Amino acid sequence: MGIHSISLLVCISNIKPLTSTTEEAHPAHPSLNLHQIPGFNGGACYKAHDGLRPTYMTFIRLDPSSNSGQSLDELSNSHPFSIRSYHMVQSVTKAPEDAGSLLPAAPFLLAVESSTPEELEAKFNTWYDDHAMEVIQVLGSLRGGRYKLDPQRFKPGATDSTEDHEIHHKYRYLALYDWDSGSFYESVSTEFKELVSTPDTVEAISKYKINLRRFELYKEFLNVDSK
Repeated sequence: MGIHSISLLVCISNIKPLTSTTEEAHPAHPSLNLHQIPGFNGGACYKAHDGLRPTYMTFIRLDPSSNSGQSLDELSNSHPFSIRSYHMVQSVTKAPEDAGSLLPAAPFLLAVESSTPEELEAKFNTWYDDHAMEVIQVLGSLRGGRYKLDPQRFKPGATDSTEDHEIHHKYRYLALYDWDSGSFYESVSTEFKELVSTPDTVEAISKYKINLRRFELYKEFLNVDSK
């Protein structure tokens, strides 16, 4: 079912988040009781492919009609990981027929956190709307979605360091791009490097807070009705 949704919960951690749907919980290793989350509609866990921290990002799809605040509270009461709620502001896909469809989770993921001063936000969004369409045309790119943080629905994790918390709390936007392989970022793939080296992109990076992370699929989980 992939990870893209109008409403999305993101769990960030440096230890593997067990999911009670498939793994046994341990007192020293809390689990995500996914099927107990109101509005749970599948998702996936990704592991860092770039050697950086945090190591894991878990994406939890929510039904559009669900209350993300209630879902966040349910997670907050059950484990100590950093949890935040996002809503989609842009969806891009290479194949028009894939728009709105529930595709399998991609094997690789590019996560781009970004933020900007309020006075530059409108200009930033105009630039990023076009930039996202350019990214999706790169060879190997499948689809993408850009999300905005719901600032009142954020829970820092007890397992995160103060530095981890400060780094990720300052970013208000999260763009997620699905890829068919991890080679897009390597020297053999110049198309992506050329895209992020254009004058407009270089200027944007100098003005806005932008953090790129690369992940590979660790596990996908479905909702109960999809089993």
